[in-house]
This record gives sequence, structure tokens and C-alpha cells, in this order.
Amino acid sequence: MSRRYSNIGRDELLRSYELYGSFKRAASALGMSRSTYSRLWWEIVGEDPLSFKRCHFRFGVVSDTHLGSIYQQLTHLKSFYRFAKSLGCEYIIHAGDLTDGISIPVVHQKDRFLTSVEDMIDYVVGNYPDDVDTFVISGNHDELFMKMFGRDICSEISDLRDDITYIGSMHAIHVRHGIKTFITHGVCNYSRDSRLESRAQIMKMARFVPDIIINGHTHTWRVIPNWCDSFLVHAPCMVGGFDSMKKYTVHPTIGAMIVDVFDDRTFGIRFTFYNEIEDDY
Repeated sequence: MSRRYSNIGRDELLRSYELYGSFKRAASALGMSRSTYSRLWWEIVGEDPLSFKRCHFRFGVVSDTHLGSIYQQLTHLKSFYRFAKSLGCEYIIHAGDLTDGISIPVVHQKDRFLTSVEDMIDYVVGNYPDDVDTFVISGNHDELFMKMFGRDICSEISDLRDDITYIGSMHAIHVRHGIKTFITHGVCNYSRDSRLESRAQIMKMARFVPDIIINGHTHTWRVIPNWCDSFLVHAPCMVGGFDSMKKYTVHPTIGAMIVDVFDDRTFGIRFTFYNEIEDDY
């Protein structure tokens, strides 16, 4: 240990972290760099800092399940719901594309094993896991039913399942324990098919700065802790690498995540990743 910080002990590191909630803020308060604080933490404390924060509540996140696609990952989806229940998640947010849609470009038609609205509704109602309550928004694939047939498929599914609550088309606001979550299907320039480009647009849609933004649509994961004054998380998907995505050079990340909300209104993200299961339908 550097002589300059030889007087810094475990108790002071723990107190500063508890007070300021992050390595960066705690380091600044102690007059050192974040890297120095991190080095001292692991040399002296040697434990995951999140284990010293008290979790206020916890929820899960899934996205882009694309049920009805031959590449769906229903086995992993059900496994994640059981895992979320075992961790005491209060609910799960679904960030859009609950279903794979219908009658989109020919290249997709061979990738779908359900071909009618009624078949899609019956399948989701009968197979979607019910271990934890779900709050869902629609995605661009779900919206195809509305465009073609005037059918709001997520709303219809919600009407038939007490544990699934439909909260909005393409985006919605969800508030629990004072934490404002903005859920959207397409956000910022990380998505090739972006539907939200700036803080101004977020403010227009959400009417306030959210504590956390949960984004679907990208089919891969990313965490941006300070995006436009919010905590932005791109959720992974629950669908395999269907052929139509190859032209975008996108390889999906199959997985889901657990969000811990701490007493200081900060967040801990735990991703769970899976290997693709073929013919999981």
C-alpha cells in the first residue's frame, strides 16, 4: 500500500462507500482518484462492493422473446423466470417484441411456426411463464398485428392472463417505490433502427427524467450509467440468430437481467446469459 494512503483503513473505506454510493464519489470525497480507491478497496476490503449496499427492491428484465419464431428460447425464458422468483423479484419488465409478428418480409416467413393471430395469442397465453408478474410493452413486431388487422396483440394477451399487464405501445412509464422506469423499444444511436435520439425526446415522451431507462430492440446488452442523466440499460434478447439479422452483422446476445435497486437510488445489474437452443418450440 502507498504510504500516502497508509492511514486509510477498512472502516473508512466502508463508511465512504456507504455514504457516497460509488467508488467515483467516495474517491473524490477522500481526495484520491477512482483507480486508487478501487485498488485500496480490493487490497483492504476484498469483497464485492454491492454486498455492502442494502437492496430496497429487485426486479427482472427480459426483451425480444419473439414467441412464434423458430429461434425462440422458451426453455431459457422459463428458467429465468424461476431464477427471478428465487431471488425475490417483485416483477419482470418485458421491453417489447413479445411475439414475432406476422406477414413481414418473405425472408422472415420461413422463420415462424405460428401464422395466425389466434394461434399466436393461444400459444403465448398457454406457454408464457407465470412465476412472476410481468409488465410488457409492445415492440415493432407486435405492432404488425395492429397495422395489418387492427389487433393489439399484447393487450389481448394481457386480457387473458392476470399475471401479464400491458402498459404501452413501444414505450411506457412504470413507477414502483418511487423509482421511475422508462421502458422503450429502441433508444439512442446504439440501435440501428432508433426510435429515440435525444434527451429532449425522452422528456417529451416521459415528461420527466427517469431514474432508469430499460431498452429493448437491440438484441444485445449494454450499460450506460449516465446517459442523459439517467441509468440506461440495453436488454439482451430471448431469441436466436435468425437469418434476416445477418445483413446487419448483428449476432444476438441471449439472456436477461436482474436489477437491484438500492436505498440510495442507485442500481446493480446482473446479467444471465444463455447458449442458443435449437428448435426450442
